[in-house]
Amino acid sequence: MMAAHMKERHPERRRGAALLHDSPYYGCPHARDTPVTESCGGGGYGPPAERDVERVRRDAIEGRVSGERAAEVDGVGVGESDEIDQAATATRRSTLAEAA
Repeated sequence: MMAAHMKERHPERRRGAALLHDSPYYGCPHARDTPVTESCGGGGYGPPAERDVERVRRDAIEGRVSGERAAEVDGVGVGESDEIDQAATATRRSTLAEAA
């Protein structure tokens, strides 16, 4: 459905055209609208295997990254009890360093 002001600004659009919502950039936000932006995260800075081990552990516990990603990319083994698996971390980080 197209709002009246959109019909005025875009007369070339017909009913059923692929205009799914009113954009606030066209000057029509509602008083209680809350802009929300979601992203997939950033690439970070520097090699992931050099990230602080405790920060990676905390990210895994808080659900920011999965345990698999923490191990595979950051080289940090987080155990079942949310503790750092020192042996797995040392092994994976040395493997990542050799591959770099």
